[in-house]
Amino acid sequence: MSKFTELVQIYQTDRQFYNNYEQASFQFAQLLTEAVKQYYQIPEENFFFIGGEDQQKTVASLAETLLMDEKGFWHVRYGINLPYTDALSQGQGFLLIVEILFKKLNGKFIIRLPEEEDFFIHSEESETDFSSFLHYLHNYLCRFLENRFERFLNGEQTERSAIGFRIHEKD
Repeated sequence: MSKFTELVQIYQTDRQFYNNYEQASFQFAQLLTEAVKQYYQIPEENFFFIGGEDQQKTVASLAETLLMDEKGFWHVRYGINLPYTDALSQGQGFLLIVEILFKKLNGKFIIRLPEEEDFFIHSEESETDFSSFLHYLHNYLCRFLENRFERFLNGEQTERSAIGFRIHEKD
């Protein structure tokens, strides 16, 4: 076997490992997406994938939102429109962007929120249980949304997105 052939075989083996990992990760992301939608019972018109080069625009598919970082974590971003209807809001709501990170390690998936603790999810083709993570996510999002305006007024607003409050002119 030539040295070149040896290099080609090593590369092909590694590439096949990545392809298998990518496929397993995409299947996990599909299961996660369905679990999030079912857990929150989100109407289809209020659920979006967020992606693109700047990771801030609505994209058409799950594949377009998946991005692997330098630590091997896949990032998936969902947009959930939380409607608010009153005379001043004109039916506009708040686009809640949820970012979830995951990667497969030693046969299990690690799943987490940015800057938060890890959850280990044992995932098999027949069954994946996201319940503990989804419960944690729900509590996290509730804390994030509670008293947002009060935290903003007190200078405690730390999230990256705009606060979303503006002065409305009265008729």
